Amino acid sequence: MSRLLLLSLCCFLSQSSFSQSICMQVLSSSGGSATLNGQHHDWTVGEVATLTIAGAGRKFTQGFQQPDVCISVSTHQTELADWNIEVFPNPATDLIQVRFSPEQTGGLSARIMDITGRLVLDNQWLDQADGSPIDCSTWPAGAYFLQLTDPKTRAIATVRIIRL
Repeated sequence: MSRLLLLSLCCFLSQSSFSQSICMQVLSSSGGSATLNGQHHDWTVGEVATLTIAGAGRKFTQGFQQPDVCISVSTHQTELADWNIEVFPNPATDLIQVRFSPEQTGGLSARIMDITGRLVLDNQWLDQADGSPIDCSTWPAGAYFLQLTDPKTRAIATVRIIRL
């Protein structure tokens, strides 16, 4: 009896939560690590550079190299999973397309904030489920958060965007 109860509970929990793992990884052609005078440096060859600072005979270029971190993301709001949100290309340089489920009749409201929380775009209406464009050509390179709001239910989905 207790095995049946445990099996039923496991089935219920697996069906009632939606989750995914987000693992930050770098795919590069070469790279390495070194420690010199107490300073540790990691480098890769073949990844996209997002920022270069030069001066006094030195050059610093920042890219997407991140520590090996895996984050589990989950939501119990099944309606957000049903939106089928796609944001591409990501990273982007000039234009982002946002696709969502056609069942989101009436469209979604878009709001974009930079990594510091400063509002970059507010209340842009996305009404084309097969691809609504957002112009990002004037934004500085960096990370941004796209918040999509359903005007009927007030549910909010957030997607991270990288602007090169």
